[in-house]
Amino acid sequence: MRDQVDLVLVGHALAHVDDFDGLIAEAAAVLAPHGLVAIDFHHVLGLAQGQFDVVSHSHRSYLSLLSLEHALERNGLVTIAAQQISEYAGTVRVLAASAATSTQVADGLFDPERIRTVERAERVTDASGYSDLGRRARHVCDDLTEFLRGCRRDGRSVVGYGAASRATALINIAGIGTDLLPLVADRSTAKQGRLLPRALIPIRDPAAIEEAAADDIVILVWPLAAQIMEQLAMARHRNARFVRFMPELTFLT
Repeated sequence: MRDQVDLVLVGHALAHVDDFDGLIAEAAAVLAPHGLVAIDFHHVLGLAQGQFDVVSHSHRSYLSLLSLEHALERNGLVTIAAQQISEYAGTVRVLAASAATSTQVADGLFDPERIRTVERAERVTDASGYSDLGRRARHVCDDLTEFLRGCRRDGRSVVGYGAASRATALINIAGIGTDLLPLVADRSTAKQGRLLPRALIPIRDPAAIEEAAADDIVILVWPLAAQIMEQLAMARHRNARFVRFMPELTFLT
């Protein structure tokens, strides 16, 4: 007999597995009678509202609470609490329990129906909910391209920050190359000295930002903008501009 546990943590894992139901079935199989499964996932609502940069080869699925609940039900689990949080620019945190138990969360703040209502209104389980995604993507890409061309025209040096999958998606969909963005800085030593996929933009240590005396810094991992600006205090002190393009063009202070 397998050991049973009181809590199974599934933190942003479902989007990356090939066997979606298999992972949930494994969690259900080891759960004690009154145990809980805690699941975090990036909310597909963000994609419906224009976060096209979240699309990557590493993601096998994009979830709503409504779609997750079908999978939970197939494996004998039910949602007892759910909450939207700001992590990764839109995460849903779910608590699930065995359908055979009477486990409940009394606090209305965690009522799953609040999220279900939003998802139904935004039609996230239907293709029509994504009908505006192409237009939003083109608008963001046009803004980015025009901004970078304007910097080049005005003699302003510009670099990017954050060689994450979001950066790869945005840069390549916009068709940006080294003529407009000479480098992308990233703190990860595993990425430094390599190239951004397809765009072939060099990835450098953040020290390269000061070496280039960059006038403008495009934050490509925009959910971490506040944290990145704190890390780049020297650039702030010399009045470099920080800008992000997702979900829309915004100059940051």
